[in-house]
Amino acid sequence: IAWADIREIRLQYAPTRYIANRYTCEINLHSGGSVWFSSHRVAGLLDSEDHGAEYDRFVRKLLQRTIAHNPECRLVSGAGILSYTSKLLVTVFAAWMLYVLFKLSMAFGLTWLAVVKLTVAAFLAPRLLRWLRVSRGATFSLYNIPPGVLPSRLAPISHDR
Repeated sequence: IAWADIREIRLQYAPTRYIANRYTCEINLHSGGSVWFSSHRVAGLLDSEDHGAEYDRFVRKLLQRTIAHNPECRLVSGAGILSYTSKLLVTVFAAWMLYVLFKLSMAFGLTWLAVVKLTVAAFLAPRLLRWLRVSRGATFSLYNIPPGVLPSRLAPISHDR
């Protein structure tokens, strides 16, 4: 990919049910295509390898070199407005359904099912809240990367080219 072909680089915190600390980098091209990287590599069913440190270094260098060769490239964090809004609506709907299932479980004497549902919700809630906080889309500069979109809080990248 030629540096001038990169239109936008988007960094996101993108957890899944199985991978709590997953981060992604999407490179959007002027041609309309995109290239996507993740901080984890899937090793098998419910098994992944965390490459957060390498991913962090790679993304920081990618940002540095892209801006050096293509200062017009946009740096964006979080999800796009449509993606963020749709996921927020799905979250509200899922919370409502969880409440309905909880009430139905209690009404039919399935207390154990209600406890299981609440336990799963309590386990996933911190990830959800972090995602909601970090994923509001915003633009940023090379030396002002927003917290929460990279795996670590390493020292800022150097100004040398």
